[in-house]
Amino acid sequence: GSAAKEVGSQLWAGVGDIPQMGVKAAAMNAPAGSWLEGSLGQAAAEYDQTASTPDVYGRGEVASALINGARGIPASVAAGAASVAAPVVGTAGAGYVMGSAQAWDTYQKGLAAGLTPEAAMSAARKTGSVNGAGESLADAASARLLPGAGKAISSLLKNGTVGHGKRVAVDLLANAGVQSGTEYGQGYAQAAIEQDAGVSTDDPHAVGVEGFKTGLGMSALMAPFGVGAGIANRPKVIPPAPTVAPVDRSNEPFVPVQEGPTGDMFGG
Repeated sequence: GSAAKEVGSQLWAGVGDIPQMGVKAAAMNAPAGSWLEGSLGQAAAEYDQTASTPDVYGRGEVASALINGARGIPASVAAGAASVAAPVVGTAGAGYVMGSAQAWDTYQKGLAAGLTPEAAMSAARKTGSVNGAGESLADAASARLLPGAGKAISSLLKNGTVGHGKRVAVDLLANAGVQSGTEYGQGYAQAAIEQDAGVSTDDPHAVGVEGFKTGLGMSALMAPFGVGAGIANRPKVIPPAPTVAPVDRSNEPFVPVQEGPTGDMFGG
């Protein structure tokens, strides 16, 4: 199918990934060896087996970046909304869920690679911490930079100033930098941790580069929605500048002003 159709397909698949992250996070935090851990882990495994994977075969770099980026947008938008609604609790909560979900994946890969549960859990906690911190930073930044660019565009169209144009460019470029930078850092660090623990043999830099491209794809796809939100939420009426009310001195006693030297000035 076309690249546009695949982008839409991955956006929809990303919506299904949100509850899946919750299931994996719950499994990661369930008592080890418990019935709850086993049930949640089985549900997560079944979803992973049936979930679609991005179809980027034979596509160019740009199309591949957009397709891969589309998959992560729903979770990123949900995390960004939580960050805006509750800056501290929402950001930390979203990061914890995403980090725990990544930790569960590493834990399962470690067990499959023959690691002891303790060694697999150690690597999982490290990758989970990296993922949670990176996602929290990127999602919180996007939730603020993109609507800010939208408000600046609104002002640019209305006033046509160079300053507003610079604000649009800075916010959009900053978001792209944060998204791609954190994705590279997360991918590199997670691959390095898993390689060191014996979980996988993936090259950290190669994984980081793929993450970088995915971050650029996410930025490009998220920009119109974030900018639109900023335009929609702009003030409809610009409030007038504050004025200082004149002071009424009509009831104050009149004091004449004396001109020229007086006797007091010379001690007389």
